[in-house]
Amino acid sequence: MPAARQVAADPAGGIWLGTRNGDLVRYRNGHAEVIAFKHAPDSQVDHLLVNSDGSVLGATVFGLIAWKQGKKETLTVRNGLPCNSVFSMIPDNAGALWLSTQCGFVEIAGTELQQWWEQPDSVLKLRVFDVFDGVQPGWAPFQTAARTPDGRLWLQTVLYCK
Repeated sequence: MPAARQVAADPAGGIWLGTRNGDLVRYRNGHAEVIAFKHAPDSQVDHLLVNSDGSVLGATVFGLIAWKQGKKETLTVRNGLPCNSVFSMIPDNAGALWLSTQCGFVEIAGTELQQWWEQPDSVLKLRVFDVFDGVQPGWAPFQTAARTPDGRLWLQTVLYCK
């Protein structure tokens, strides 16, 4: 089994792993199932999100990888992302998914995500917050997204101090 970088509970039992080689692994009942994605050899899953419906999302430098009911997909610039490198993600209370990416923060409405699952080649309507909005995106060696009990989202940005 490939080395894991991220781990999350599977609502159907077992665990999901985001691997150091950019794939997903579902481990259940003593059996590991590798869900392989097409990517560069130096890829890894930087953040893992398992939803209550059993779908799994992984943040990688080659896009947002996803698995749902045996179907795997990768959300990339061809689907409307401003760049492929995704650091982390977090859902908000309205059903949207927020991504922290190399080129800013991205909000994807729940309806747009559902459309993407149904038509993986579709180009999604997204809200992008980038340097022109004051966002200074960048990678961090810690979890870069959190939601407070009142529903506010906190996304990491890089601060440069002299």
